[in-house]
Amino acid sequence: MRTADDVRDAFVAFADRAPTEVQVIVAEPTAPPRSWRPVVAACVAVTAVVAAVAALAVVLAPGRNAAPAGAPPAPVSLRFTIDVPGYRVVPIRLNRDYQEASVSRGSQDAGTVLVFAPGAFAPSLMQHLTRQSDVHGSPAYLGTLNDNVTGGLTPGTNQLIWLYAPNAWALLEAHQPNAVDVPAAQQLMLARAMRLSGAVTPLKVPFRLGYLPPGLVPTSGTSLGSDRSIGFSDAATADNSPYGPWETVLVSVSGQGSCSGGSRQVAVHGYRACFQPNIEYGYHHTLKVEVPGGWLTVDSYAKTYSDAVLRKIADSVTLATINRPSTWFDAETALPH
Repeated sequence: MRTADDVRDAFVAFADRAPTEVQVIVAEPTAPPRSWRPVVAACVAVTAVVAAVAALAVVLAPGRNAAPAGAPPAPVSLRFTIDVPGYRVVPIRLNRDYQEASVSRGSQDAGTVLVFAPGAFAPSLMQHLTRQSDVHGSPAYLGTLNDNVTGGLTPGTNQLIWLYAPNAWALLEAHQPNAVDVPAAQQLMLARAMRLSGAVTPLKVPFRLGYLPPGLVPTSGTSLGSDRSIGFSDAATADNSPYGPWETVLVSVSGQGSCSGGSRQVAVHGYRACFQPNIEYGYHHTLKVEVPGGWLTVDSYAKTYSDAVLRKIADSVTLATINRPSTWFDAETALPH
């Protein structure tokens, strides 16, 4: 009888051979943005975003794409590449380890897909693995992520994994109404419909930045409901901790926010704003400004920046119409050049 260890050993052999990189997204309509300048910084559901990313990062293997100590991180492409004909693909988040998107057909949620960078996922993090028929000629396995995995996935639910490139895995958690586990045949059918390269769609954000402190490169992006963010890191935050890197700076826009008690009230270009400690994570401080249609926030996490620097970032922003996604910017063109 084959044991779980035998299966995991087989995974190692499979992971040593195979094809490269991937990304994920669905196109949004493009229209000339209505923007104004200078813009501001304000409050987003940033704590929820960071918590979700940190929780989901538990799936990552300890030996993932680590940068040498003191070396600047490689910038992350703020684009998703996935196609599922007949389905709608909605991006959720991306970073240097994985991209995540939801898949639906009509009004029905069909599942969540994660596409991991080479070396960023270890099948040993799965349990109860059973071999399935191939997906695009590569071995596929059905199993359950270990209990300590949360985030965008459901603990205890069956997930399908397959090699899409050398040492690079994709993971699908299929969904259907009133069912905890979707039959393997259905999961395989959806996985085989996926194309993890080809059409490229950018992450869209309702802001464009004209300034960032030297040395920062984009290392994450998030698209959660009305919240959009881009995270930036430098050599000081390129250590790739097992729970994901803390961004040096996180710029976010949300439809909701507030200046809580204890914050230092200020005005930024006539808008109500505040500086306040980032109490939840114990990292430095945040500049929040209430703007038409929501809040824009500049968070300082892994490094202390002065109030003047945070205001300079906010002053450089051009803002689209927050409640009109057709006016939003391609995130890669929204960076300082």
